[in-house]
Amino acid sequence: MTFQYSAWVRKCLNMAGFDVSSQETDASHGMCRSVQCVRAAIYGERMEASEVVSVIAEVIGWIALSGGLGCLVLALLIRLADGRWVRTDVVVVDQEHGSTVRWFAEGAFHQRRLSDDERNQVERPDEEPAYYKQREPDRLRMHEPPPGRRIIRMVGVVLLVIAAIAGLIGLVLMFIE
Repeated sequence: MTFQYSAWVRKCLNMAGFDVSSQETDASHGMCRSVQCVRAAIYGERMEASEVVSVIAEVIGWIALSGGLGCLVLALLIRLADGRWVRTDVVVVDQEHGSTVRWFAEGAFHQRRLSDDERNQVERPDEEPAYYKQREPDRLRMHEPPPGRRIIRMVGVVLLVIAAIAGLIGLVLMFIE
């Protein structure tokens, strides 16, 4: 199966300033598939289906690789800025002047006052799950950390897997031809 590019592609390239008048068609000098695809579009040559799939896989691979690396770098920056939150169990002590929460972290006991809203959300005062910041064990949040960093990290990993699959497809098609 082969694909024929239409004349409008050549017209668009002419309008963009590309010289499509010369008819150099020798594509056996080791140029990459993308260049061969552009040359085929410019000169109206036919391309095999495997060549088209190889070019599409290469483009998808580069886009997925850059997006995946970008997402992983962003997740790393968020991790560096926000730190790591570790799960622990806390005990809520109700007193006359308000409620206090106590927890054990990094080899020491810590405590802080609870706001009225936080106290209303506590279901089990004797064993409530909470999260403390690993670098600063005095910081505690009563709710789970937001899932944004995990989502960005998972998107980055999925994009890297897509890039690896696209690269593998391109490699297999290179040896088939």
